[in-house]
Amino acid sequence: MLTNFFILLSGIVSGFIIFQSFINAPLLFKTLTIEQARPLLRKIFPILFITNAVIGLIMTFVALIPQSTLMMLIVGLITFIFSTISMLLVAATNRAADENNNNRFRALHTLSVVLTMIIMLINLLWIAIF
Repeated sequence: MLTNFFILLSGIVSGFIIFQSFINAPLLFKTLTIEQARPLLRKIFPILFITNAVIGLIMTFVALIPQSTLMMLIVGLITFIFSTISMLLVAATNRAADENNNNRFRALHTLSVVLTMIIMLINLLWIAIF
């Protein structure tokens, strides 16, 4: 039962990331101008990061229950920590974009993308190997 709940949480985290990163954001950029898409994406991504951080925190607490595994704890901690870091990067990334500081924007955005992809992969892979 505990494992099933944890798998559900991992699925929610992965689903949010897949939907936002591979469906929603590209569709917005294809449909809207950059001036129209930017404010919407600036509202959506913090929600994604906060939601995943909260779920990661729940996963971490669930992983502290005796029937859980070390892998569950690792997945929960990575989900929480990397989502929190990504959320903290949002303001600096937006500021770099607003100031046309392309090198800084690219570096911060790349870091956020890499952290998010690690979250997605670890949440999908742990389910696959379970």
